[in-house]
Amino acid sequence: MSKNKIVNGHLLGAIVDFCALTFAVFLFRIHWLLGTIGVVVFFGLTCGVLPGTMFRELDEEPLPTPPQHPKVSPYTHLVGTQAEVVAEIKPQGLVQVGDKRISAKSGLRMIEVGTVVTIVGAELTGFLLETKNGA
Repeated sequence: MSKNKIVNGHLLGAIVDFCALTFAVFLFRIHWLLGTIGVVVFFGLTCGVLPGTMFRELDEEPLPTPPQHPKVSPYTHLVGTQAEVVAEIKPQGLVQVGDKRISAKSGLRMIEVGTVVTIVGAELTGFLLETKNGA
């Protein structure tokens, strides 16, 4: 991977600093408030902007893309099975499926502990539930 570095970054920084400081002195001759703003800009360039641009390295190759998470839920095989609510669902809680406790939600309805529910959908983080009466 080849990289291009900005050539003569120190020279560029010195030129910009000189121009900003000269402009600040010119602004002081007009009004003290304008000169103060010019000095603030000078210090901002000197301490903040220019160090980042002077030593920056430019990549010719694009950055690698981060790994993508799977779009399929690991719980899809449990859709249609029965589960018992073990932590009140309002609208999110926990259900017990076999020996596992898994996060679940029920739209906007509250479901009490001990209620048997049917798993009607699976997401990456848990289940979508429905009670026997359709809630």
